[in-house]
Amino acid sequence: MKVNRRLKHPRLTMLADGRLIVQVPPGFDTSRIESLVQGKSSWIQASRRQLNASHAAHGPGHSDMIPRQLVLHSVDEVWSLSYDERQCGHVEARESGTRSLQLSGEVSHHPSVHDVLRAWLKQKAFRELVPWIERLADRHEFRYSGATVRHQKTRWGSFSSQGRVSLNMKLLFLPPHLVTHVLLHELCHSVHPDHSRDFWRLLERHDPLCDRHRQEIRLAGRYVPLFVDLALY
Repeated sequence: MKVNRRLKHPRLTMLADGRLIVQVPPGFDTSRIESLVQGKSSWIQASRRQLNASHAAHGPGHSDMIPRQLVLHSVDEVWSLSYDERQCGHVEARESGTRSLQLSGEVSHHPSVHDVLRAWLKQKAFRELVPWIERLADRHEFRYSGATVRHQKTRWGSFSSQGRVSLNMKLLFLPPHLVTHVLLHELCHSVHPDHSRDFWRLLERHDPLCDRHRQEIRLAGRYVPLFVDLALY
């Protein structure tokens, strides 16, 4: 258990080695922790199953508790990560040099490092993915009202009834052809909001290898580092 002064509510974190970390705000009644964990038992079991599957997909010995690099296949970039331990109570990330990211602060606290990296990835994804979908929409003559980037646990993207596209920041880790497939999928929803036959015909018209890409996307989680989806409550 760890007291985190920035929290207003308890938070559960699943580490890459399967350990569960409980963070609580100051003044939290520690006698409630056992019931809190029991109440999240389904989530804990599901997270550990997902973790085991991710370990299997990445191969034996894989660990990114403290990653040393981020491989962003979508934009053909590899970012090197360095760490500077300081007792300042928080972690900050700063881009330095060419594709280098320096993290400083309490970097021995892995959940804080992961939080900061996820925040940086979200900003990076916005810079890369929003112009990408704009270019595709112009090229294929689709219309939508706007795009945003989120950290979605299961979906690669979604299209709202208001015409807004929501993209998963984890798309950064996927090969470009799969990113394009996902973006076209969401843009096709601007014409057909469901997954009808007409929708799939339209997607195949714009993505002739649609069937192959649909098969690939089912295994695309293997490109995503483990720390990204060590989900938080």
